Amino acid sequence: MKLDNIHGFHNTDDYVNYKLGKYAKAEKNFASLFELMFDESDNIMVEYSDGYRVKKITYGEYKERILRTIPAVSRLLCDLPRGGMVGLYLQNSVEWLRIFWAVLGAGYPLEYLCIASEGPEDPGSVGMNLEQFSELVASFEGVQNA
Repeated sequence: MKLDNIHGFHNTDDYVNYKLGKYAKAEKNFASLFELMFDESDNIMVEYSDGYRVKKITYGEYKERILRTIPAVSRLLCDLPRGGMVGLYLQNSVEWLRIFWAVLGAGYPLEYLCIASEGPEDPGSVGMNLEQFSELVASFEGVQNA
């Protein structure tokens, strides 16, 4: 694969070796991993179909979405003591990644991670699906922006 815009690398092997070298020198924590993951702000992270159009989100745009979500997640989890454990049970999606980083950014360690194909197996379990959680986070983001 030819790469034109990633630090001047022209093949994936060189780029991956560059990133692995940066990781080897970095502290082994989520903050370092976050910076390493999102330091290529102009590169495309996600492409998706929106009807007849292909939309693109760059790493920089997605990092900003995560950073804007952190205060909303903090308010949503305000009754949970700082450092209290949070579990995620969400379908595999780009929004899962946003919620994952926002929960960590809000200061809550993740105890339980599960990427679901359907939803909770136990019909009596309490929880929200990704759409419900995203709507709730969006409502808290709206409070912040008001």
